[in-house]
Amino acid sequence: MRGIQRLGRASAEQRTLVPFRERMTFGYFRALKLGNASQVAPSDKLSVVLVPVFAVVFLGEKLAPHNWLGVALIGGGAILVAKVPP
Repeated sequence: MRGIQRLGRASAEQRTLVPFRERMTFGYFRALKLGNASQVAPSDKLSVVLVPVFAVVFLGEKLAPHNWLGVALIGGGAILVAKVPP
């Protein structure tokens, strides 16, 4: 019976998250249609940078200096890839 309760709870979470994920996917493909893929894809990957920042700000998590270095390198790399050459 506990497995059925867990399945019901997961289904409720999925019903909440699936529409959000679909809107994000739609927004990503809309951005690809309007802009260059070489600029849209790196900006999409900035979510990898935002997750640890939000975890520190909203959840109170602590990151070690080498973790912050990784976040900075990923963010800097995404910006450099997305930068339009003159």
